[in-house]
Amino acid sequence: MSEVSTSVVRTLPRGSLRGLEKLAVPIADTVNQKAWLKASTRPIWRYLGKNFVTGLSKNLYELHGLENLHAMAAPAGMVLISNHRSFFDLFFTAAVILDERSDLVARMCFPVRKDFFFDHPLGLFINVALTSASMWPPIFRDDRRGEFNPIAMAQLGEVMRRGTLCGIHPEGTRGKGEDPYALGSAKPGIGQLLLASDPDVVVLPAWILGMSNDFVGTAKRNFRPAGQRGEPVRIWYGETMRAGDLIARCGEDPQAIAEAVMEPVAALGALDRAHRAANPRSA
Repeated sequence: MSEVSTSVVRTLPRGSLRGLEKLAVPIADTVNQKAWLKASTRPIWRYLGKNFVTGLSKNLYELHGLENLHAMAAPAGMVLISNHRSFFDLFFTAAVILDERSDLVARMCFPVRKDFFFDHPLGLFINVALTSASMWPPIFRDDRRGEFNPIAMAQLGEVMRRGTLCGIHPEGTRGKGEDPYALGSAKPGIGQLLLASDPDVVVLPAWILGMSNDFVGTAKRNFRPAGQRGEPVRIWYGETMRAGDLIARCGEDPQAIAEAVMEPVAALGALDRAHRAANPRSA
């Protein structure tokens, strides 16, 4: 699968960067905005990153909706969205796509809060060495968010093309309440991204539960004998939605688009709730 060779020129205002951001942001921009460079780093996440995740978790998977993955087409790239209960939700949902439909994925990017990956040396190392800078672009929560975050969504729109998988949580932050099915309010970022993307970009909704923030503990469960592994990691995939159709339905209102894409995520959550009630061993 070939990639368009043009480079993205849109960047965050360099003069507004602080501390380690002055190094981390340009590095990630360069890797992600030059197609030839991003392509050269593909083996890092396709083999090292993906196999690390699945090797330590695959025995826990309980997968639903794979027929939607097998039937989907993504002529201008896909945006993977899901609920957000653990730090690793998108890693798991994306790893399954790489196993089932690697033909659709030539590059990946995951917009992340700039904390850790862009302002901590260890975060910078992990991002560059283990994910080929796929944790990009940075999303800001400080006083610069109004200036920086719309640019970040525009950057993503510019790299969306055939073979691109972008993972994003429309809620923006993890749900920490007692009810795992309670979703937070959708943030307009996903709407901004789709407005900046090709109309043929597709949105793939997913739902995941059973993963905790304790990755080591999850890995230990993975290697226990069958029947002793505890709650499975249940992942559901829904039918894709075309960006152009969402915009035609919602108009050019980022918030309305964000709320629309959350509807199938909530529907998948309802399916999982019913499944758990009918199958206590999945709880």
